[in-house]
Amino acid sequence: MVQLNNRYALINAPAMGSYLRNLNDYRIGVELALLSVLDYFIANSESSGNDLIISSNIVYEQREYLFGLARKYHKREFDFKIKPGESLTIYDTLSTLIRKSRKSLEHSLLDSVELMSAHPEIFKRERIHPGLALTLCEVASNYEKIVPEKIKRVSRRYTKPDVHVSDKSALPQIQTKASPFDLYVHVLSQLYVVARDELLKMSDFLLETDETTIRSNKLLEIQPDLRMIGESLYGKLRPAVEIIPRKEDVSELLETGGISELMIDELSSNLRRIIESTKENTLDFSKYLSSNPKNAETFKGNRDLHIQNLLYFTFGDDLPKVFSINN
Repeated sequence: MVQLNNRYALINAPAMGSYLRNLNDYRIGVELALLSVLDYFIANSESSGNDLIISSNIVYEQREYLFGLARKYHKREFDFKIKPGESLTIYDTLSTLIRKSRKSLEHSLLDSVELMSAHPEIFKRERIHPGLALTLCEVASNYEKIVPEKIKRVSRRYTKPDVHVSDKSALPQIQTKASPFDLYVHVLSQLYVVARDELLKMSDFLLETDETTIRSNKLLEIQPDLRMIGESLYGKLRPAVEIIPRKEDVSELLETGGISELMIDELSSNLRRIIESTKENTLDFSKYLSSNPKNAETFKGNRDLHIQNLLYFTFGDDLPKVFSINN
């Protein structure tokens, strides 16, 4: 077991502190997975000596988000322009991958903003990572939500480091992917790792908890997927704890001191979004390969274990024909 590393463990740790730490882990995981897109664009724009020409209007819609990530992680400035009169569907599919993964994260962040606004008392003593606070401010503003005072205070105290971005060429520092398709498969694989890690945290918590029952409608919803990834993919034992429905709403739960159950509910909501976006992204991948036989043929030689696990997590034993080696 992994009791010492269990990020959901509530022993000597406030429940909502665990919730915030795991939300921040999720945020960082998605952002780091998408940095490969930035590296690819930066390296290829430098190799051409000009702005990168992209054959897709959809990827262009994500440019401001990508530029924001570049500033956050001190990446070199770059730009790309639309190449008129031509369509390259892999960029459209990559953009959809970015959009759906980003949306899943942002809605989880918005949930925490609304919870903090409605019940500031349960976060009163919690420490919030500055990076999480800044991202919460940004997302709340984008969705026209009121930023909780605690988040505002943390953000105001944060001082951005004075980081100098080298003016040397980035090409020697960046491992470019051979093609946009290689980039897409790599990002899909990394986003699965993020999803897997978040789901395994809950799986380990359920194995190690001393509770005999946990009341959570939201946890009950995702139990089959937790079993798929924990038991089928990673050989874990089936948890002994019983998950049962709960009738109380949040206010009633707080009145009875059920902070731990509230944390489980909030984390389960985040995990449900992660599961949905992960499976949708895999279905998009299947549709893309079905329409692009050349890349489908190339993919048949791919033995990335994360991708293979992602396919099993989404399709089980009913693997679409396009993924079959013997197709």
